[in-house]
Amino acid sequence: MNAAGADDDLVLLRAVLDKAGVEIRSETCGGEGGLVRLGDRNIVFVPLHSAQPHIRQLYCDSIKKLAASLGHIPPRVRQLLGEEDWDG
Repeated sequence: MNAAGADDDLVLLRAVLDKAGVEIRSETCGGEGGLVRLGDRNIVFVPLHSAQPHIRQLYCDSIKKLAASLGHIPPRVRQLLGEEDWDG
């Protein structure tokens, strides 16, 4: 996959998270980042200077954890999640 395709995937994954009301924060953090729940908000922490493959994995992991409440998941996102046949 070319760099443009990778960028398109990140845009698509982020759009799914945005639609679900998930806040995405890019900041310095001591760990690998990931999805957390603070009160009634879901937030994905993305460590500064993370490479695209790591960001893509954080977004995919977050979508998997929230899948039951997301409704329709676009086919390309299901492919990225490794769940092409998923009926979610």
